[in-house]
Amino acid sequence: MPSMHTLKETDYTILEEIVRRSVSQSRFKHSLLTLKVAVRLAQRFSVDCLKAKIAAVWHDYAREWSGEQILATVLQSNRCQPQKCELENPMLLHGAAAALELEKYIPYIDNEILLAIRWHTIGSVKMGRLGYIIYTADFIEESRKHITRHEKARLEELESPEAMVLEILDDTIPYLSVKRKTIAESTLILHHQLRQGLMAGYEK
Repeated sequence: MPSMHTLKETDYTILEEIVRRSVSQSRFKHSLLTLKVAVRLAQRFSVDCLKAKIAAVWHDYAREWSGEQILATVLQSNRCQPQKCELENPMLLHGAAAALELEKYIPYIDNEILLAIRWHTIGSVKMGRLGYIIYTADFIEESRKHITRHEKARLEELESPEAMVLEILDDTIPYLSVKRKTIAESTLILHHQLRQGLMAGYEK
């Protein structure tokens, strides 16, 4: 059912202030840098910029919580069904916890935003194009040290958010395998579907 409410810029302003007061300075800086990239991508690919701003500023709201607090928040709700690897490593659920908390502040928040936040850590076919943008922006924002500035620029120049996420997963999945880390089922399904979609050709 469509929401009877419309998100406003003041919603973003309020949420930004809540995040600023709730996380460390470094985490808040990361959120704003993620937002900066997310807005660029949203403008380029005709995705709602206000939704991108809200999802980006809020995506790590629960990142500094303890694993116990994250897990308790998620398990108290029937809105989220954690995967095995998330139960083993509750920090992977910080996006899910953040999405659940966001609904407390804005009950009429778009599900598109909630899904983007929930899945920004491990990815899912449910995350949608806004989710692909947040996932990519989180990965390539300027303070990230795991890839070079040149690699970030090349990723951002790819033809679609789908292609960006696919390339990130092409690197991330082998890395996790080498490190003997459990790879989430949703990650593998997303990777497969993006690869199939890219082969078929995405709409530009």
